[in-house]
Amino acid sequence: MDRYAASPTPLDKVSMPTLNWIGKDAVVNHHKEVPFHLLKCRQDLSVNAPQTSEVSETSEVSVEQFIQEAVSAARQKKPVAEQFFNACGKMARDPNAPPEIRALGAVLQHILAGEKAPDLSALPPELAALVRKALKE
Repeated sequence: MDRYAASPTPLDKVSMPTLNWIGKDAVVNHHKEVPFHLLKCRQDLSVNAPQTSEVSETSEVSVEQFIQEAVSAARQKKPVAEQFFNACGKMARDPNAPPEIRALGAVLQHILAGEKAPDLSALPPELAALVRKALKE
């Protein structure tokens, strides 16, 4: 008898054990149920975007909304104020950001820290006006 002869149970008929438990389908398919959306890159809002009148109008609206939300969060002591504070700190320290954006980040950080009348002298007149408007509302 050959010692390397066919084994009593052929390997092609042996199956791997499987693990089943209650709720396994929900766990295995969970990633299909979680809502998500893909972010779209907008070059016109990029830091190094070419400056055109259309871009600055679009950016100004976004900046105005950001300022209003940050001031509102600071005024109402919302939990999101900490996130705004961190975002403004990053804006103020980013060496690649334009000087007016760094100055805006510093001013908004002062507002989020509780300062009622921050120094707006470092801001361009347009941004200073937006901050004053948000503080009055």
